[in-house]
Amino acid sequence: MRETEVPAMGQPRTPYRHRLLGRRLPVLLAAALVLTLLGPFGTFADLTLTQRLAYWCGLIGLGGLAFELLTLAAGHRLRERAGAWRAMLAGVVLAVAAPMTLTVALLERTLRGMDFLRPLGLAELFVYVVIVTLLVSAIPVWLELRDRGLLAAPTPPPSP
Repeated sequence: MRETEVPAMGQPRTPYRHRLLGRRLPVLLAAALVLTLLGPFGTFADLTLTQRLAYWCGLIGLGGLAFELLTLAAGHRLRERAGAWRAMLAGVVLAVAAPMTLTVALLERTLRGMDFLRPLGLAELFVYVVIVTLLVSAIPVWLELRDRGLLAAPTPPPSP
């Protein structure tokens, strides 16, 4: 009988393809659909349903791709340091939010004539992009950390 190897702490238990297609992609699609239907940030009033679908699917897809690629790259570099996940995820959120803020600003200018391409406008938009990034990535990140065994409560030190 063949024994199943238990992955080391911080290493995924589930194959990457299943984690990506079976967990993260459905969550991203659901987030894009919810944002399309709710139409936050004025998109409900300013865009048709089809335009909102394209807008939110495009932004969530692009942000999700950037998040995935940066997480893979950082995870590859930090694979031996399971405790580095918190700092790495915070860095990935900020690193994704920066170019996504510019993307949203350009899209808003093109589609709705809103000019966020000034320092205060970009700062305001950056806050919104970080919030959306955190909300959209929360479930996939939680699932990934759970799969890697990184959500267990720390064990107390032995008593003397």
